[in-house]
Amino acid sequence: MVTRHRHTFAAALVLGVLVAALTAAAAGSGPAAASLSDWVRQSSGTTKALNGVAAADSRRAWAVGAGGLILHTSDAGASWHRQRSHVTVTLRDVACFDAKRAWAVGNNGTILHTTNGGTTWTVQRRARGQVLWAVDCVNANHAWVVITSLSGGGVVLRTSNAGATWRKSAALQTDGLFDVSFVDNVHGWAAGGVEYYGISTNGGKTFTGNNRSGSGNLLGAAFADTLHGWIVGEWTQPLYTDDGGTSWAVQSTPRPGGDFNDVVCSDGSRAWAVADGWIVHTTDGGTDWVRQTYPAILPDFLPLARVACAGNRAWAVGPHGMILRTR
Repeated sequence: MVTRHRHTFAAALVLGVLVAALTAAAAGSGPAAASLSDWVRQSSGTTKALNGVAAADSRRAWAVGAGGLILHTSDAGASWHRQRSHVTVTLRDVACFDAKRAWAVGNNGTILHTTNGGTTWTVQRRARGQVLWAVDCVNANHAWVVITSLSGGGVVLRTSNAGATWRKSAALQTDGLFDVSFVDNVHGWAAGGVEYYGISTNGGKTFTGNNRSGSGNLLGAAFADTLHGWIVGEWTQPLYTDDGGTSWAVQSTPRPGGDFNDVVCSDGSRAWAVADGWIVHTTDGGTDWVRQTYPAILPDFLPLARVACAGNRAWAVGPHGMILRTR
């Protein structure tokens, strides 16, 4: 099975130990560091790994992670509160249409749904052996989920009735999928292993797939409209299209070699991409990408997993309960 992240167990263990050891020191120096940073660190109240984040607006957002963890904020992250997921599997991603309706997905084919801001979460689907890595939605009824395990790998699940039923797309490829981005009920893109990207113009029933020349995994996709979007991944700089994915241009960032884990955009000009110890931001469609600073521990190693935004406000999450937010 193709894996999204390449960190070894040993490296993860070392990171966990070092982060735990330095958390108090970082917290103590936080205000001073934050005054010089583009991003501020927020208290999540957990040491569990956070894998996904979604923003409904500038004040309300969700983060999900290990052990069925769901966190929610309604005050721009000044405080984060746990919501009951009623599952113990690792949750990989979360997406929301508004402040009330959201989906969270994860291991064992788990899909959770809320229609009341997370007061209650309902299990819509389970499938042993499947890892659901990413989810996206465009309204209260239409959502898409990618499967990245060998048991059904290379497939997009879709719903048009708020999750009452989930249907599979035609098989895309066998190397697993890591992200999906739709801009309306019809147009969407999927990113996956061995530099695969797929384009759908029928709501996810089928995808026209292509593999770029590289061997790395494409891990994140974000589209602003039917023409403009980005895809990021291993061993490459951000890929940008202004024609819906017919052609792609490699954009330059300050990070040598690229190698990004996720990307998000608020429109066709503004986007953020996150990597191990890096956050880069563009306000001109990627002509210029600028590195942004944050008061994080081990800034050259910290593997930021996901990034989400609502307008000019963005959140990023990572290991050991890490939550960062733009100023």
